[in-house]
Amino acid sequence: MKVTAQDWDQVWKSKSILMKILDNMRQIFTESLYKKVFQPYINKNTKILELGCGSSTTSLYIAPKIKQFTGLDTSNEALSLSKLNAKKLNVKNAKFVKGDCFHIPFKDNSFDIVWSQGLLEHFDNPQGIMNEAIRTTKKNGYIITIVPATFSFHKLWYIITRPKLLRKLWPWTKQKFFTQKRLNALIDNRVDLKKIFYYYRYGVIVQITEKKF
Repeated sequence: MKVTAQDWDQVWKSKSILMKILDNMRQIFTESLYKKVFQPYINKNTKILELGCGSSTTSLYIAPKIKQFTGLDTSNEALSLSKLNAKKLNVKNAKFVKGDCFHIPFKDNSFDIVWSQGLLEHFDNPQGIMNEAIRTTKKNGYIITIVPATFSFHKLWYIITRPKLLRKLWPWTKQKFFTQKRLNALIDNRVDLKKIFYYYRYGVIVQITEKKF
């Protein structure tokens, strides 16, 4: 399963009613996600990197509460949309970088939090992305990973929209789904990591891992 920057350009340039509905749902989900997942781990000195930032909805909501937000994406359309959203929200401490999540263009130990949502499931080798997320996270920092769950409405929706005539009802690219076991497998062999939070709701799995050293 290979997903290209051009594939994501098509996703993010879409002006369909479905995408507008999903944008509104994302806004509602963001506040809950912030309070439950991010708020306990951030302060005014926090630097956050989002991998596959897309429209940066959640990160731009968090940005005024931290020191700096950086969004990374391979899609020009996504980066343009993120910049537009930052301007609309008057967020001054955000920057956006074009780059590959398998080869993150930042040094080791650069960020307090490295996170992704809706990213790992689109690749056959999510371990490569996870390794880069860990590398660029500071000691005592956090890797936050959000993926769609196998047992969820998302999976049913995906199955229903596989026939060609229904494909337009699935607004993203091809993907896989995760169980807790599969997500844990990406970090289980790392002695430098400590799992500190697991959350399953709204059809997604959220995992927060602390980088001990």
